[in-house]
Amino acid sequence: MPKRNTKITKNTAISRYGWIALLFSLVFIAVIVCVCKTKFVEGEMWRKLGKEAISKENRSVRPNRGNIYADDGRLLATSEPLYGIYIDFMAEGIKKDTLMKYVTPLSQELAKRYKGKTAAQYKKLFLDSWALSRKELEAIERNKQNGSNTKIKTKSRYVRIIPQDINYVELKELRKLPFLNQKSNRCGLIAEERTKRLKPFGRLAGRTVGTIYKDVDKGGASGLELKYDSILRGEPGLKAANVSVESGLT
Repeated sequence: MPKRNTKITKNTAISRYGWIALLFSLVFIAVIVCVCKTKFVEGEMWRKLGKEAISKENRSVRPNRGNIYADDGRLLATSEPLYGIYIDFMAEGIKKDTLMKYVTPLSQELAKRYKGKTAAQYKKLFLDSWALSRKELEAIERNKQNGSNTKIKTKSRYVRIIPQDINYVELKELRKLPFLNQKSNRCGLIAEERTKRLKPFGRLAGRTVGTIYKDVDKGGASGLELKYDSILRGEPGLKAANVSVESGLT
């Protein structure tokens, strides 16, 4: 190959490498500029937005009402969390084919555990509620298309499945049943927590122990429940995305 052509090829290669090096240098400089801008110029804004996001995730947690003991250590009053079980049949994640596949075995399991309904009645409740949810969604869509502001009452969003409230152990077992073993947005399961005040010795020293209002937030109504209400009710806690700090008496 002639020396001149070799020289031209060499110069071309050097030129190309030079442009590549320049391009990488410009990208590197741009990254440095963005980092500096984010940290020093916009830093305060991003820190503020971060704090707001965290504060939105935090929520107040009601403490369990404290226990009452006799002087010999016997338990006279305690609180037990119970759960009302509902299903939102308008949950976006519910798939019709999945529901239809598991509705029969699910209904049979529910009938075995909770005698308030037969398997056929549980199945009918699921199918009727699903059909109702489709009608309600169609009505909502029609109103949207027609520009109507008429509000549609959605009865299928909060359908009680089990007649009685259940405890935490039962709730964990319930979440293992067919269809209900999916994430909440895929099965529509809603567990509404309530607190029930229990007295292991029944009416024994009932007046002394006292009672609380049906609305637990109102606290003690009589007896020791009223006298020591400020101690028994505890202090609300704060629950964040990954951290839980709760107060209350055990």
